[in-house]
Amino acid sequence: MTQGQNEPYGAGNPYADRTPQAGPYPPPGPPAAWPPQGVPPQPGPWTPHPAAAPATPWGAYAPPAPRPARPAGTGGSGGTAVIGVLLLVLLVAELCVLGYDLAEAGAGYLSVTVGYSYAEYVGAPVGFFPYDTALCAALVVLAVAAFTRRSWVRPAATALLAVNAFSAASGLFNQLVHGSSRAHFADPTSNLWLNLTAVLAVVIGIAVGVVVAATRTAGTAPGGPGLPAAAFPQAPTPYAPAPQAQAPYAPAPQAPAPQAAAPYTPAPPAPAPYPAPGVPGGPPPKPQGAPAGPADAAPQGPPAPPVG
Repeated sequence: MTQGQNEPYGAGNPYADRTPQAGPYPPPGPPAAWPPQGVPPQPGPWTPHPAAAPATPWGAYAPPAPRPARPAGTGGSGGTAVIGVLLLVLLVAELCVLGYDLAEAGAGYLSVTVGYSYAEYVGAPVGFFPYDTALCAALVVLAVAAFTRRSWVRPAATALLAVNAFSAASGLFNQLVHGSSRAHFADPTSNLWLNLTAVLAVVIGIAVGVVVAATRTAGTAPGGPGLPAAAFPQAPTPYAPAPQAQAPYAPAPQAPAPQAAAPYTPAPPAPAPYPAPGVPGGPPPKPQGAPAGPADAAPQGPPAPPVG
């Protein structure tokens, strides 16, 4: 219903309701923008936690930098070159003992070196036995690994040569504490040279331990002994996508509110009827015999509304 439809007596009716009436739903006009006013802004796209985001195989991070070149002319690092030289010296000493035994007993002494038979045993303070055969094989392997800069050479050489030095030292002590063996420690001269190989084994075992302890603080990096660990690239951190910039929230424009209608003002009350003559506040009574005028007529009510 529009504004003019509730005025039964025309546009001049002071009692007509002039409040604008609501039309059909929804009201005409463009739809309101989303989100409506008062709703908090929606969060941006989900960003995974950096620690939980898996690294993708391609494009996740730059590949590690190439390893720096090893210093030339060092012959190894972290003491491995020195260890390799000491291992070769001990190997030569063991082969010298084997050569002496072969010269004394002939080729038949080879059965003694593998523990097959001791029929060709040579009576000397130091000999070449199955233990020495295994020791020579280990010395060859360790020497090759030392000159190729393998990181496991240091603990392996330390353990092996410590055991060998203890065995040689115990043999020397046994000769020196007994009078009969002490008298033949350097007599004949061949016994002296053989005993010197045992002394050399003790010295090399101690020297390898000192070299390993002296070079332990320098440390070795995997794949590149002798280079500080800081020279190699560290493991990259897991990939995490960059956080998305969130647009500032702007409230949707609101449709203009309808203008409020003017407050209702009732019509002024009708004037009171004219007081009759003779009533206090009214006109004086007319004298007898005065002609009647329009003011003496009886008051009339409002006109009746038209029918139909």
